[in-house]
Amino acid sequence: QQILAEHPELIPGVSDKAQTCSEFHSGAGLADLVVVDTAGQITLVECKLAANPQIRREIVGQMFDYTSALWRMDIDDFTYRWRSRVTKPLFEDDADLRNQISNNLAEGRFRIILAVDAINPELKRIVEYLNAMSGPATSIVAVAYTRMRYLDTEVLMPQIYGEELAEAKAASNPTHRTPWTGETYRDWLTTNAPSRVDKLHPFLDPGPRS
Repeated sequence: QQILAEHPELIPGVSDKAQTCSEFHSGAGLADLVVVDTAGQITLVECKLAANPQIRREIVGQMFDYTSALWRMDIDDFTYRWRSRVTKPLFEDDADLRNQISNNLAEGRFRIILAVDAINPELKRIVEYLNAMSGPATSIVAVAYTRMRYLDTEVLMPQIYGEELAEAKAASNPTHRTPWTGETYRDWLTTNAPSRVDKLHPFLDPGPRS
């Protein structure tokens, strides 16, 4: 938990510019780690040992308890809870970032990361099921962090499971699709199939009809 708080880039889909808050008071308990990226993306990380027999019940129940508490949370309440744990301002007077975080809270757009020491078959099954059953705004990814040492250097190696499932679900969401215009399609044809550009012109500019 401490390593991920200090190095958020180790979390899938999170940049090294992201801000982190450990033991965030969600209103439903203390979330191990809440991460806010530069575009306002909110990621919740829960750290557990996969060998723990309670993992199948505890980690999933906790994460959805925390996300449901954050869902529709007022942005001022969120920032108050953040500042109670972190001294650095979250927005730095960035109104766009504030609005994006507020929108993500209102619409329940969260990324859930289950950080464990090993990914077992039971956890894989849970991740697959939750990604299949949850809405497109919620993604669930499991990451196993293994410590490896070479001489005096220690390396944390991530093994990620469920990221492709989450990305495929998000891509299938109509709200995340960018509609193409005629000009967009013309540009694509020019690059990928130039011989067909002329066949597109009558559709874009059909001219007068008799």
